[in-house]
Amino acid sequence: MERYNKRQSRWQMVYNSRVVMDDDWTSGEPDLDREARQVLDEGASQMQAQAWDDAERSFRRALAIAVDRDPTIRLEALAGLAEAHIAKAQLEEALICLEQALHISPHHEAVLRRSLDLSVQMKRHGLSLELRRRLLLLPMAEEEQVAQRRAMVHDAIFIVIDTLESFGDYRAEGFDSLDRLRAAQEAAGNTSKATDVMVAQAERQREPHARAMAMVQAADFCAARTGSTARAVALYEAAIADDPAVQGAFDAIERVLVQRADYRELEKAYHRQAERLEQAGAKPELATLLGKLAEVRHDRLEDRKGAIDALARRVQLEPSNVEARSALATLLEHDGNVERACRMLETAAWHAPTRMDTFHALFRMYTKAKKHDQAFQACAALVYLGDADLDEQMVYQQYRPEAGLRPTAALEESDWAELYPLEHDANVRTLLEVIGPAAISHRVALQQASGKLPVLSAKTRQDPESSTVSAVRSLRWGSQVLGIALPELHIVPDLAAGISAVASQRPAIAIGKAVLSGRSIAELAFLVGRDLTYFRPEHHILLYYPSMPEFTALVTTAIRMALPNRAGTASLRDRGLLEALEAGIDAAGWDKVRAAVQRVESSGSTIDLRSYVRSLEIAATRVGLLLSGDLPTAGQLLSTDIREVAGLRAADRMRDLLPYAVSAPYASLRAKLGVDAR
Repeated sequence: MERYNKRQSRWQMVYNSRVVMDDDWTSGEPDLDREARQVLDEGASQMQAQAWDDAERSFRRALAIAVDRDPTIRLEALAGLAEAHIAKAQLEEALICLEQALHISPHHEAVLRRSLDLSVQMKRHGLSLELRRRLLLLPMAEEEQVAQRRAMVHDAIFIVIDTLESFGDYRAEGFDSLDRLRAAQEAAGNTSKATDVMVAQAERQREPHARAMAMVQAADFCAARTGSTARAVALYEAAIADDPAVQGAFDAIERVLVQRADYRELEKAYHRQAERLEQAGAKPELATLLGKLAEVRHDRLEDRKGAIDALARRVQLEPSNVEARSALATLLEHDGNVERACRMLETAAWHAPTRMDTFHALFRMYTKAKKHDQAFQACAALVYLGDADLDEQMVYQQYRPEAGLRPTAALEESDWAELYPLEHDANVRTLLEVIGPAAISHRVALQQASGKLPVLSAKTRQDPESSTVSAVRSLRWGSQVLGIALPELHIVPDLAAGISAVASQRPAIAIGKAVLSGRSIAELAFLVGRDLTYFRPEHHILLYYPSMPEFTALVTTAIRMALPNRAGTASLRDRGLLEALEAGIDAAGWDKVRAAVQRVESSGSTIDLRSYVRSLEIAATRVGLLLSGDLPTAGQLLSTDIREVAGLRAADRMRDLLPYAVSAPYASLRAKLGVDAR
């Protein structure tokens, strides 16, 4: 419709411009033939209705009526006929009609501009140039005059290109037209085609060295002007094929310098090539080269700081390259910068959680830095991975909490930020905190009405203050450490599971036979921490909406209620949920929901509920580790965990715990609780 409107605006300019077209014609509006004018008006109406064939017939009829009579009618009919052809993608016919109209009125502005539009679209550069010359004879703003003159230069360049490319034999005219063709393509901004011309020039060189030099020039131009690194590299390789020692063909230069053991010159050559690759944006090639540069500086030139600089640049380009990180950490350690070396390896652990060399190096460096708790955690990781040496096993056994942790402090609200993974969206958490109570009440009412609400007997309920059951006492202890209100606790011996949250009228946990006996204190602590995490107010909602479809439907409903005027929102069908949310959330709450959604959108992101659920499960597993204090115990429990939460399996949770265990945030939390290795 937009394209049609543009056509109509051009057509209306011609149709409405009933002006004097030549001094030979009348000075006022001519006495138009009524029948011809009526047919023209019919054609205009048919154009408006997009009846292109009918419009074409009307304009042809008007032309027939007005032949040798009124030039105004003929011009309008020709312009209208041109528009009908354009609508039917008959551009050649349209251009012919417009040229005939210009014969009637050579300086008619609307017809000139429409003809220019078509000539540009059809790449008729010569015609475009002539039409712009005519336009410049008409009154126009200075800015447009400048623009038209620039466009004329552009047209002229393409005329030259078309002419040169039509020669076939580029030497037939007594001069090498390739030089001129390359200059014209470059002037036109066709850097890729200019590169084609340079390659053609290189291939015409018969002598190998001259051909290689010319190919290097083409490669240099390609890398600098087109940004096509892959093609530039291919051209360099073509140059090497002709002359391995040609200047600019770096592999050949590298090979010669290595053979000569001229490592000082090789270092300079690497440095120069690194600058070229950086300018060309060839990041993978640059990263590989920086690794070579670091090796030459350290192994051959004994320049440790220069090697550190090169490896640091490589790590910036390849953040997930754990081998480069490990090499950089070793250099930093030898340079006395143990703190930075530890940070480098901690990040490497996230990228390769089961790489044992990372934890061996971390143990060594943590010990140097007197970070005893993180050294213990590195040993715990190696014990779990089955690769701890004797010293590492001894450190693990020394600090392993066999009798359970005895925290001297509890977590505060701000501490939970250290437990969430990076992908955790605090805006979604805020949204759930607002809608949670109303949504839970609604679900409880539905379950109660349908008779599906779990009912726990008063006989199974435990008094956490007086109970001697280890699991009950562990839950009471865990709730105090985590700052989470303790739910009702019920012992259900027939329950096969261990500790299970119950989506009942009041927050409750059922304790089954799997934890009533045979569990160590560390195992109970892990299970307690993992399950209690879901009893935080903003997490609790997932116990009542456990499946992704119903959880997604809930959040989507809340967002649509908060932003009812948003385009594309569907009608809300769950009237009960609507009424529950409306009754349970006040104006301030809806403001929080809107603000949370808008913060997500303003960041250029979207609400990813699946990722959010995964992040909560990761946080819960981290809390379990925090309370148990023993990574191998967590790994043993996860090895028998068959649950899959939003696609997150036990192996995924363990791949998170390994690097988290040696991280600074985890060490900080352990120190705050007073349970770090001291």
